[in-house]
Amino acid sequence: MATLIAFRLPTCADIEYLAAHLRASDLAELAAVSDLSPLQAVQASVACSDPEFVFAVFADQHLLAIGGASPTLEPGVAAPWLLATSRIDAHLWTLTRQSRRILALMLGKYSCLSNVIDQRQHGTLRWLQSLGFSLTETLVYKPGIPLWRFELRS
Repeated sequence: MATLIAFRLPTCADIEYLAAHLRASDLAELAAVSDLSPLQAVQASVACSDPEFVFAVFADQHLLAIGGASPTLEPGVAAPWLLATSRIDAHLWTLTRQSRRILALMLGKYSCLSNVIDQRQHGTLRWLQSLGFSLTETLVYKPGIPLWRFELRS
């Protein structure tokens, strides 16, 4: 039986569930880039996102992730993001196909998608590169935790 992947707007309950069930790598990354609690970080990410591009991802009615794209101060640039539970790993192939479609829609509105990622997220870095993102530079927000800037242009 095929897994049904569904996208919809995230609810407050989805946000709370995700914050309580974030995969360890996402918790580490949030600590690397902000001082917000997981709940505050997910709430802020959703609140800052372009309403056209904020979504909760479900597989067989189980929340996998919440993602979106937040417009930046630079015209034509948005910061894509995705925070996930460990359930996402079992659905990466299907999610990758869906992500290509969503990224194409984002690039129809924004000429550049750019954000940062914790260098310790090896699997996510490979996934981003498989989606066409390039790693452009190393940054440090907090001492000892290097980040990569990743970017995709239309």
